[in-house]
Amino acid sequence: MLEVEMKFALSDPERLVKTVGERFGAVFGPPWRERDLYLQHPARDFVKSDEALRLRQTKEGLVITYKGPKRDRMTKQREEIELPLFPAAGEALSDTELAENRLAHWRLIFERLGFTPVGEVVKYRRCASFDYGGFPMTVTIDHLDELGDFAEIETLAPPPADLPRLAVMKLAFDLNLETLIHASYLSMVLSRGGARTPRDDG
Repeated sequence: MLEVEMKFALSDPERLVKTVGERFGAVFGPPWRERDLYLQHPARDFVKSDEALRLRQTKEGLVITYKGPKRDRMTKQREEIELPLFPAAGEALSDTELAENRLAHWRLIFERLGFTPVGEVVKYRRCASFDYGGFPMTVTIDHLDELGDFAEIETLAPPPADLPRLAVMKLAFDLNLETLIHASYLSMVLSRGGARTPRDDG
């Protein structure tokens, strides 16, 4: 599947919440904390290949995600493969301590294999989902303590993704989102410290 996404700086999150509710009847859920750990391949430079490997701890557990090179810069269209790592059968989603422990152990496995942690992004996220233009859309509001507030519009579609791309762009226009951001959260966080910035996704 291809992820088709646009991200915008957001000055008034509550205005977006109101607009999505009034125009599309969708409700944003309560915010949750997401922790993203990005890894660098020992033999392949993800900065040059424009790929990403991410361990994410979220309200639904722990997942690993591969993201391929961007096929379209405007909508950050790229292949996405995501698999759950936790919880297993009989384990509780709400067991934060166990999730932290699993994340630490998966990180250790990758480090033993030669992968290097690049950086970490922590954000507080809330989402609303609805159909638009024949595609399932998710509108996300993110808050990062280091960076401020952002909005993302995302859908997943099989290639080619020309029609989903147009739908995402039109929805952004309908929601009056104007300040397009091409950089990833990780690159923005790392740039604050003057570090080399991989071109992966937030």
